[in-house]
Amino acid sequence: MDEPDFWRPLDANQRQCLLTILQNPKCADLIYLSELCLAFEKLSIFEFKPQNIAHMNYEMLDMKSMRIIKRFLHFLSSQSAEDGGLDFASFMQELISKQTVKTKSSNAEVLLFSSQKFFKKLAKYNIKMTSKQHPNLQQFLCIDLKYQGFLMFRKLKKCMQDFNKSRFVRALGHKKNKLGLAEYSAEDMMLDEENDFVADD
Repeated sequence: MDEPDFWRPLDANQRQCLLTILQNPKCADLIYLSELCLAFEKLSIFEFKPQNIAHMNYEMLDMKSMRIIKRFLHFLSSQSAEDGGLDFASFMQELISKQTVKTKSSNAEVLLFSSQKFFKKLAKYNIKMTSKQHPNLQQFLCIDLKYQGFLMFRKLKKCMQDFNKSRFVRALGHKKNKLGLAEYSAEDMMLDEENDFVADD
């Protein structure tokens, strides 16, 4: 397999240093995607997430949160209206409610939904394996860190729109890779989902 473009200018020592940081200790042929993305972003080589806007700090999203949103997008894109499939509005309709929120200067009406009910519905439609809530995604979507059980519909909608426009996110797989390796135990396979793997070319 041809070497990736970013790999060619590096000498042997530089390659070894990079692999020391990125390589999965359980299998020398794999590297951590999350660490690779972080390194490239710090070096301003590539933008892996949508740009931050007011109240939308994409830098805080971990790989598991990104994959959950990606799976949600994949699920919605696979739905057929002719077959009674769900679109985004239909999926969220029974979850959202209008709430009056006090701000420093006035009161504002916002659309909120329960984090617990949202993750349960994701599990119901096999978008997520379990209904366990993911704190990182809760913190990103919540109206306030003090109220992580209440998520903002506007934030979720904007996030999904931005992810649909992101070339990197569109290329990101919606399933976690299963490693069929003899040296991997069942315990190894249950590692935190934040450790994504890609082949080391």
